[in-house]
Amino acid sequence: MNLVNRLLLNCQREDGTFKNYRKAINLAQIADDPCKKILYVAFTDFLNKEFDDEFYKLLLHVGEIKFNEGDYFEKYVLYINNWKNNRTFKLGNFESINLSFLNFILLISKLKIDVEWEYFDKLTGLNTFEKWLLNPKKFDYQLFDCNWLISVAEYPNFSHRLASIPDIAIAVDEMLQKDFSPSLAEIKCLFLSGKN
Repeated sequence: MNLVNRLLLNCQREDGTFKNYRKAINLAQIADDPCKKILYVAFTDFLNKEFDDEFYKLLLHVGEIKFNEGDYFEKYVLYINNWKNNRTFKLGNFESINLSFLNFILLISKLKIDVEWEYFDKLTGLNTFEKWLLNPKKFDYQLFDCNWLISVAEYPNFSHRLASIPDIAIAVDEMLQKDFSPSLAEIKCLFLSGKN
């Protein structure tokens, strides 16, 4: 326990004005239960005092905190909403998307978080592509572009969310009949065939 306390002290300035507990996350993965508890308290105290979206995201990724603990996920969603129009890039030939938003989508896909949860209503001003990424089950498939699948194929956590959506399979079949694409055919076999 002394080692854990020393590590936590080394993660902050002497005057306590700055803390960076990211180095301690890995220790939490291998520590015994009493040490994990010390780390958990330090992590959540830090998030309560000054929410850090990157640190919270790391904690979620490694499973040191659950998305439904405290009000952190709500803060994270609000952060994503406030920053979704900054630092945008083009994913393929589609509408611009924010890297933080894309990482957010990949994280909720990995953790299998239900996007019907009330906090997702706080995401406003999404473009068509972002709406589809957020909730492909409730998307208006009249607006769907099959090429989106090619852009997200490298993200299997997201792609697996699409397997049970018949509208996607129908749209892909129609597209393949009009203009065959080997990439789209492979995606259909990997993620849309219902065999996964």
